[in-house]
Amino acid sequence: MLNKQTTLYLYRGASSSIDFDFTNFEFNGGKCIFTISNLCKKENLLQFEFNEKRKYTMIITDKFTKTLKDNKYLYNIMFIINNERYPQCADSDIIVRNVVNAYDGNSN
Repeated sequence: MLNKQTTLYLYRGASSSIDFDFTNFEFNGGKCIFTISNLCKKENLLQFEFNEKRKYTMIITDKFTKTLKDNKYLYNIMFIINNERYPQCADSDIIVRNVVNAYDGNSN
């Protein structure tokens, strides 16, 4: 059984960065896809792709977090090589919190 990963926290209307270390991962021509989805419909809301042995910093923008209406979402990482898909973790939690001075779409 796959384990859940660390709970991620996003702040509605604020940008967040998440670091990933793929320096020891063997891609062998494949790629890893990080996906954020909602709880009920399992719609993919945002995806990032990793395909090189290196460290990545993923930026989730304030314009995206502003659109998050619920307080809980899920993420997972799937390794895709050829036509095969290999989950790298169980669906894991994202908690969305409100923050003072958040981006509201009307200011810079």
